Amino acid sequence: MNQTEQTPQSYIPMVKITPSQIVGYYQYTGTHRRTWQSLIFRTLGEDVTEGTQKTVQQAYTGELTKSARKKLKESCELLFAIAQERKIENPTTGKSFPFRLGLITLTLSGPQGKRTDRELKKELLEPFLRHFRGKGLLNYVWKAERQNNGNLHFHILTDFFMDKTYLTNYWNRLQAKLGFIESFHAKYGHRNPASTNVKKVRGKKGMIGYMVKYMLKPAAKKQQLELGREIDPKTIGKIWDCSLHLKIKNDTAEPIEDWEFEALNKAEDAGKLKRIETEHCTIYVPKHGELANIAPTFLKKRLRQFLEKVKLKATESKFRASPE
Repeated sequence: MNQTEQTPQSYIPMVKITPSQIVGYYQYTGTHRRTWQSLIFRTLGEDVTEGTQKTVQQAYTGELTKSARKKLKESCELLFAIAQERKIENPTTGKSFPFRLGLITLTLSGPQGKRTDRELKKELLEPFLRHFRGKGLLNYVWKAERQNNGNLHFHILTDFFMDKTYLTNYWNRLQAKLGFIESFHAKYGHRNPASTNVKKVRGKKGMIGYMVKYMLKPAAKKQQLELGREIDPKTIGKIWDCSLHLKIKNDTAEPIEDWEFEALNKAEDAGKLKRIETEHCTIYVPKHGELANIAPTFLKKRLRQFLEKVKLKATESKFRASPE
């Protein structure tokens, strides 16, 4: 059966909600699905394009593909959606302050030298995450990036509060095992480098701002690769990863009925949602506030059930994503 022979019954209208957007699209239900159909009438949980397929076949550069960027963004948004704001007491001043998410940056205190990116993740990032998981770290997304000086550094977005003094001391203990603190001491005369940075993410806009700036920014020219090293995926390893439950497949997609279309239109007319038309789907994004608060009731319920499932997976899971 060719494209012109497809009947309207072969496609059904669907709607899906994520923490950041509502997506309406047509899903193919026939038994003979040709290549052009799998590319155009894809499910919204995937991002399959010819361009993406070609990218996978190209030489590995250590840079995020379009598909990887999308998955990273979705994991960050899911983390924000399940994170709960709470009061944290400052151990120094004794005063309390609101906390929902924090962005942690871990840097090297000496030249990376001949140590590979994969080695740094195994000897530094992996034990760091393992240590803090033992103290309650459950929800997180990490990304590795190259600094201008050629060193690798790590960003971690999490809802787990870490005291800066404690985490800096522990990170420096890990660095000392690889000789980075000794290199710092030889240059600066002391062994207490300011090797970490902690920023509190304030609200949805703040989260997206930090995420775009620190988690999704493309690598600068000539910084995508292992500088001065053989380019090999086994040497570079993963560029980013997250808690396993933040990778859970979104199962909110269901056939949409006329009254549900009308509910979306009413929300748009009321100024709550903004409609974006694309070649393959219709997207609704919130004009103000979080989508979980302003989406039509039937979609709020689906999103709430999905987020509860993510939280349940988080508490049940005994294994976390490895930087390897």
